Amino acid sequence: CCPFPAFSFSALTNISKTDFKCSEFISVSCEIFVEEDSGFVQVGIVGNVTGGVSDYLLANGKSKASISLVCDTSSNLWMDTKASNGYENVGCAMNSGGIWIAY
Repeated sequence: CCPFPAFSFSALTNISKTDFKCSEFISVSCEIFVEEDSGFVQVGIVGNVTGGVSDYLLANGKSKASISLVCDTSSNLWMDTKASNGYENVGCAMNSGGIWIAY
């Protein structure tokens, strides 16, 4: 059984934490409104967020990023359907000057 994957409230999921059972398929999306003077140029989804930091960028886009996750019940990690790494959690991040900041 995998824990609920969203690191923070900013990650939008197709299943709420309350309705989450154990290992069902979950889609995650993150969105931002990018103002020209904000300094933020992209939104992304990162994996294994610890203390607001992650080295694993899973998806990115100018104003929206989305990803589909499947629970690997043998490792209890979330797998991106396009990659082979497993993640304990995922979260939203914004890019400013080449640095991804989880929020």
